[in-house]
Amino acid sequence: MEEDEWWTDGRYSGKKILVVDDIQMNRELLSFSLEDAEIEVLTAENGQQAIDIVFSSKVDLVLMDIEMPVMNGLDATQKIRENSDYQQLPVIAMTGHSKDGDREKTAAVGMNDHLVKPIDPEDLFEVIKQWF
Repeated sequence: MEEDEWWTDGRYSGKKILVVDDIQMNRELLSFSLEDAEIEVLTAENGQQAIDIVFSSKVDLVLMDIEMPVMNGLDATQKIRENSDYQQLPVIAMTGHSKDGDREKTAAVGMNDHLVKPIDPEDLFEVIKQWF
């Protein structure tokens, strides 16, 4: 196995990740990469759907877009963190912005890490590796 394919060795088989993004193509691209690593993927189009899925399904990690209709990722993460059962659930911010202060905003609502779009698969799996 080549070193750049370490995430396809089955180490994440059985894990479940929720991908939250209002853009279908983003959800599909992330799902494809994650499923390649034998990760089960759930998807949501907005923060409210994300909350509903987190509270009704066991997920191991959430990849949460920031800017979405209905409910944004910051508000959704804040609602998830209000439930004591989900204090330790890793929630990773995904944003097209990399301005000063963005990491602080995501951390302030309880997000654990930060990925800037477009998301490089190696960066994605480095973050996943850190939280699993």
